[in-house]
Amino acid sequence: MMNDKEKKVLRDEMVEKGAEVSRRLKDGEISLEDAKKLGLELRKEYHAKVGITQQPPNKKKPCGCGKKKTKKPTLWSRFNFFVRGMIGMFGYATRISKRTSEDHVKARQRICESCPIYDFGICNKDRGGCGCVLYAKIRVEKEKCPKGKWGPVEAKAK
Repeated sequence: MMNDKEKKVLRDEMVEKGAEVSRRLKDGEISLEDAKKLGLELRKEYHAKVGITQQPPNKKKPCGCGKKKTKKPTLWSRFNFFVRGMIGMFGYATRISKRTSEDHVKARQRICESCPIYDFGICNKDRGGCGCVLYAKIRVEKEKCPKGKWGPVEAKAK
């Protein structure tokens, strides 16, 4: 069984690999279907290294209290969400919307990194965020912070 430090190192490696898949998708080196396959392979690789086994759906144990328990997101679900978010946001940021200036990107990044809902580059949904991958979100001109800390870049007067 892996200790927490080893799991963190492994998670960081998987995030790097996911970012590489997103970069390759953005650059047109691979298709969306190939990116999804690579994401699935990364998931299997992570599960094999951590030693997670899938439990059959009929074997779930009842909690006994009659109340529905809220599940804390697993490391894999966060990684999977990160990869899917990167694919979606890169597609949005590169094909549809205008990008903002580097000054705005740096200002937004400073604000996000100091925010309590910031979680390794993701606006954490569990803490009241939107769940977006901030690398792409802060670069899109019309995006805004779910907490209202920064908003869309205003159009320059002509």
